[in-house]
Amino acid sequence: MEYPGKIFLTTEQQAFMDDCFKKFNKKDDIIFQSGNIEINRGDIDDILTNQYLADNHAYRGYKQDFQIFIQHINPESVRESRLIVQPICFKGHWVLIVGRLKEKIKQIHEDKAGAFPSDITTWKLQTVRGVPTQSNDYDCGIFVCKYMERAVLRQKTDWASLKNWQKYMPKFRAELGYALCLTTKM
Repeated sequence: MEYPGKIFLTTEQQAFMDDCFKKFNKKDDIIFQSGNIEINRGDIDDILTNQYLADNHAYRGYKQDFQIFIQHINPESVRESRLIVQPICFKGHWVLIVGRLKEKIKQIHEDKAGAFPSDITTWKLQTVRGVPTQSNDYDCGIFVCKYMERAVLRQKTDWASLKNWQKYMPKFRAELGYALCLTTKM
């Protein structure tokens, strides 16, 4: 399969992806599944080919009232955490909410002003200013992934130095697709 970001992967990564595409050759072939989370070949194709990531990608709906996706993530570990990272698709647009529990604040990372209401909690809300922004209508999901990546590093981010993310979207998409395909080794 050809995709814009392929040139940014190493030869070994490209070969691995090609093997993954041979093994999972139908759009509905499931590459990864845990609880209600499901990644299929069509999702990977959408990520790699600059498609819009809709709110039906990866998350397929509730199968029961309570589901622990990963065993070490449980109510106790959530209570003890200092950071909550929550991507949200609101009216067809992805945004990221970062909850800093110690400071009792939520931060909204959004690349289109007004895409999400600002009165969602009683916590102080900080909209992160100066974040990289998209110049099209389909990269918001990848931008949110990159915002999450920066948030979990727990370091002060110099957003001004990262303004050119749009230019690197094919690379970011290829890296995400590769990372998701790596789950097939597990």
